[in-house]
Amino acid sequence: LLIEQISGSDEFKRDYEKFEEEKASAVEKSALVYQKMRYIVMEKEQKKEQKKEAEKRLYLQDQLKSLKKERFLWKLFDIENDIVKTTEEIAEVKKFKHEAEKKKEEQARYLEDIVQLEKKIIKKSNELDETLVAEHIKLKEEMSLVNSKIEKAENKLFKKREERKRHADDIAMLQTGIKDLTAKMKDLE
Repeated sequence: LLIEQISGSDEFKRDYEKFEEEKASAVEKSALVYQKMRYIVMEKEQKKEQKKEAEKRLYLQDQLKSLKKERFLWKLFDIENDIVKTTEEIAEVKKFKHEAEKKKEEQARYLEDIVQLEKKIIKKSNELDETLVAEHIKLKEEMSLVNSKIEKAENKLFKKREERKRHADDIAMLQTGIKDLTAKMKDLE
């Protein structure tokens, strides 16, 4: 203490201690600032990572939306194709039905011809004489031809009925398909 008084350093002791305190405070503040900077840098990196993750998630969501949209469009395309195909098949069935009706009408005409021929035969057989025998034979030939036509027509009719039955089954199946497609379309809407 004496040396400090003689040298006059005791006057500077207070200043020295004050400066030491200020230095310690500055060092502490500097450490705090450094810590804050490190924390900010870390936070910045973290935010960058979060931003990248968010961008990646958005990109993947867009991809998913795009794929879902594409899948939906393909489903719609398939449904439209099914509807077109079903419509064509229904038109074909209607055509076959129309043909079957025509054949029925044709058969009715043949049956009417037979009735007329039978009437003629009865009439002719009542007035039978030699001149009518030839005509009688001719009528029988005509009847034979008509019978042959009828047989063919009946065969055709039988086939058409079989065909109609198959078409009726097809129509039932197509109607079920249309109901299913309609239900699917409603679900899609």
